[in-house]
Amino acid sequence: MVAPPVRAAANATSAVMAAASADDAVAAATAAPLPVSPSHGCPVEALLAAPTVCLPALRQAVFTGCPPHCRAAAYRLLLGLVPAEAARRPAATARRRAEYAAAVALLPPPALSLGGGGSSGGCPGIQRRSHYLATLLGRVDPPLAAHLGTTHGVPFLSFTVRWFGCLLVREFRSLPALLRLWDGLVAEEAGWAHFAVYVVAALLVERRAALLSAADFGGVVRVLLTPVGGGGGALGGVLGRAWVWRESFRGLHERALGV
Repeated sequence: MVAPPVRAAANATSAVMAAASADDAVAAATAAPLPVSPSHGCPVEALLAAPTVCLPALRQAVFTGCPPHCRAAAYRLLLGLVPAEAARRPAATARRRAEYAAAVALLPPPALSLGGGGSSGGCPGIQRRSHYLATLLGRVDPPLAAHLGTTHGVPFLSFTVRWFGCLLVREFRSLPALLRLWDGLVAEEAGWAHFAVYVVAALLVERRAALLSAADFGGVVRVLLTPVGGGGGALGGVLGRAWVWRESFRGLHERALGV
């Protein structure tokens, strides 16, 4: 029979658990060990097993598709949650856990605001990305941009609040397809939020035929907010197109936003 928990240990951790019920989940996500036994033919596993992970090489490998059992470890590294050097990870993880617990204990929980009516007044990042998306789509597919904006007057915020705000979670019926798309976002060196604009533009072009065939405002919005299956081949094309545009339009983001 397993002995009951020691009372002293329970008392020592009760304050942190009370301060943030999500702390255990966050800690587990950042403290779990990285894979150390690479399988033959899996570049991601081989990279993760190195004493110091080569982040540029890992980004390239993950962009082409990350094995499901490697995603947690690879994402933690690419998002900067743990250092590339294996020897530094325990100390870095302990420090992050302490900082998180302290912040949650000191700050009151924010009031939840869903931005009624689709408003993004409290989401300036989404507003900026939506503005850039409109500029980008006008460059890569002027007829589609005109059909959405000029012909039917569809404000980009009517769908980008959900697309950007939920990281496209609601746009795919298939979880593997969504995670495959996230591989490309997380692998972006400039940050997922920047590359997401190009991915969303590629998704719009992928739905081009259905959008152009919509006869009115309501029809366009229904197409935009209808989840898709997202087969592997189609997603590969979306990510490839997004990458080409990102390389072709470097600097357009800053010019479009006047910065």
